[in-house]
Amino acid sequence: MKAIRKILILFVIFPVTLSCSSDPIEQLGDLEKIIEEIAKADTTSQKPSDEGNGDNDDNNNTNDPFNGYAAHIMDAYKRAQQFVELKWNSTAPIPIIGGTTCDTGEHTGVLYSQTNEYNKYVGFDVSIKTYMSALHNKHSLLYTENISKKNSASSYNIKYYGNDGYCAPYMGTICSFFVSYILGQKIPYHVYEYEAMEKLGIIEKVADQSVNGIQLMDLVLESGHVAIITNITRDKNGELSSVFWTESVSPFTRTKELSVIAYKNRIEQKKGVLYRFKDWENSLAYKASEFVAAYGESISDYHYNDDICTFAGDCACFREGDIIVIDYRKGSYTEMELYKDNQLLETIPLSPNADDYAINLTDKNLPYGNYKARLVNGKYHSDYTYFEILQTEVSIENYGDHQKVNFHSENGKPIYIQFCARRGASFGKYQLTENDLSNGYAFVEANNLLDLYRNTNKFESDVYLKVFFEGQYGRVTNHFLKTNIK
Repeated sequence: MKAIRKILILFVIFPVTLSCSSDPIEQLGDLEKIIEEIAKADTTSQKPSDEGNGDNDDNNNTNDPFNGYAAHIMDAYKRAQQFVELKWNSTAPIPIIGGTTCDTGEHTGVLYSQTNEYNKYVGFDVSIKTYMSALHNKHSLLYTENISKKNSASSYNIKYYGNDGYCAPYMGTICSFFVSYILGQKIPYHVYEYEAMEKLGIIEKVADQSVNGIQLMDLVLESGHVAIITNITRDKNGELSSVFWTESVSPFTRTKELSVIAYKNRIEQKKGVLYRFKDWENSLAYKASEFVAAYGESISDYHYNDDICTFAGDCACFREGDIIVIDYRKGSYTEMELYKDNQLLETIPLSPNADDYAINLTDKNLPYGNYKARLVNGKYHSDYTYFEILQTEVSIENYGDHQKVNFHSENGKPIYIQFCARRGASFGKYQLTENDLSNGYAFVEANNLLDLYRNTNKFESDVYLKVFFEGQYGRVTNHFLKTNIK
């Protein structure tokens, strides 16, 4: 496969919007059907042989429709299960896009939200565990914050710049990031990057655009939307009879079984184009979830910590300078113990006011490190809640057409650089190389990147820069840095 270039052009996503009372969520289809499809492949090999000229197409077993990546196909299927079949309870109404709310009660699927400004995408910036524990905590940011519009109300006086109403819950996913998660991509891609992704060899347009050309995990690109085919059924003659169309729309991720006629009608109406993912060798290793038993897995009942949790969920990831609040249920506890790197840092008395439920740690200016906290009363104590604070030092130097981006963190790994608007709309991103990481800086031709963007869009705002850092529990960025790029 051709080497993947690092500079990508990004655009704003316009999602498909539905009411909160969406169509019934379905399973990802009969497991036997996907096994039959995968059985066509050599499941003993996760990727083609390295022998030959390095071109995957030349090394493929001609009897293998998945080019040796059958194990990755099954991993993708299981990642889709993790989102589509995720069951949870809302403890209070949650703001969603369109100015409505997701009501209290049982739901299935991951919430839709375009969280570009604060980057709280489930599966990338936030783990499923952190997301689920935030849903379980009625005082968490998922319930207190509405980031849909500029200067939206915040329980913590956080200023939001908004994203034209297409974000609302503090955490969630969007169509293209959901697909990126299913495919195991390290960096999520926006829907309007697909033309660039095709040029870079990450995806390719399927030669046979008819139903006969569909394979498992093929992508269907529509205007402003992308879905993925996670299962296929065939009749007794081997002819395709239906596909399972998996997508992220408001309010939740979902799967629907479409007959051949329904699929054809949708493709015709939405002018859908079929693409195939070609970058399986760079897919991340599959990780099982504690909340969904994917194919071949079993899980136990998950026991939440009902006594104490950060307002961003358990195992939350913050950066230095962030607002950090610990929510608690007092009960008979009298104090909270705060630990840094397993050393007791401070014992904080709980408020005698029965209505109080939170301890704000922001004024303590906690430095980077691994933290945990628990409630105590003499020899009795609760379970811990865990969180980490990452160091995210970033600066910019200008050298003509190039920008030198310096980055440093003692406890987080830099992943990529992103140029964006203050409200988070992406203008371009640069994936850091091992050489960049070794140097502690990267040279980026940002002006060329933005000039390419301006060819199709009016440039309406200042350009900001942020670097994504990955820790043990998730990803955060530095505080927005304004560049001099015009």
